[in-house]
Amino acid sequence: MSLNAFALRNPDHRVLIAGTPQGPSKTSEAKNTVLGAVARDLRRQLRGSNVVVRGDQVHVLARSSEWRPVVEATADRWGLNWRSKRTKSGWRIRMAPCAELDVEVGAAPDPLAGTREIDGIPGVYAKPGVVLTAATRAFLLELRRIVPSSVPLVVTSGKRTETAQASALKTKRTESLRKYGDEGKDLRGLYRRGKGPEIVESILAVPNEVAAMAEVLRRWVAQGVYMSRHMRGDAVDFRVRGLSEAQIKTIMRGSEALGTNVVREKTPAHIHVGRVGGMKSGVQPLSGGGGGGGGGVILAAGLGLALLGAGVAIARAA
Repeated sequence: MSLNAFALRNPDHRVLIAGTPQGPSKTSEAKNTVLGAVARDLRRQLRGSNVVVRGDQVHVLARSSEWRPVVEATADRWGLNWRSKRTKSGWRIRMAPCAELDVEVGAAPDPLAGTREIDGIPGVYAKPGVVLTAATRAFLLELRRIVPSSVPLVVTSGKRTETAQASALKTKRTESLRKYGDEGKDLRGLYRRGKGPEIVESILAVPNEVAAMAEVLRRWVAQGVYMSRHMRGDAVDFRVRGLSEAQIKTIMRGSEALGTNVVREKTPAHIHVGRVGGMKSGVQPLSGGGGGGGGGVILAAGLGLALLGAGVAIARAA
């Protein structure tokens, strides 16, 4: 039986494993396979560092401060928490899965799962409850025209009320705390312009509760200040779970060609497209489409070969 594996990130950052029936059959075995591959990759990139797997964690003793970008990229790719501590002998880093690993055999998740086709926009899907404005609908129609039909377009968020925006902020704060030990790191990185930093600090000054943050946002809106273009109905988010890297880049390239502002966010993973109301017209369709989502095999750089040797391919999906 040929290998049927995938490398995709879930919104909750679980690591999914899919392989042949001869592949890992127990969660503990899967963890050891994943963490062993992570450790081998870190040893290759962090030469001179001591990297070992202890139980459900990867322990790293790095002599140089150059470890940080490597660890951050690895943790983001594989859905790992990490913590660091400076000691006399160097930096001690511990890395562990964000959640229990699931072992699954079968095809990759369907990117259209839990969605419906948007009325009047054939070939574009949305999660239940997504609100679209005239501007976002026009953008989606144009994006579908220029992006090959082999690339699924799934909208996970459109126009947001203060409560909906607060719910998204709660997710970001929770995941940022889990990943970095700082619930404000992602927000401070995203909202750096204009009133953004001031709004972020006012959000972080209240508990990580939807009602409390929604009230803060209402006060800003009363002053004519919107934290996100989602609140103006001038932005949409696209799902990346179930898509290949090539398909993700095609969506981003198409959105950029239309003159919008495109950001690939990590927490949770998705493509954010803003300024859709000012899109260009007359853009030529893109060539190619980056097929290979769904049940295709997608290997994370640097780790794929090691995992194929074990009959497994893994990464995170969102």
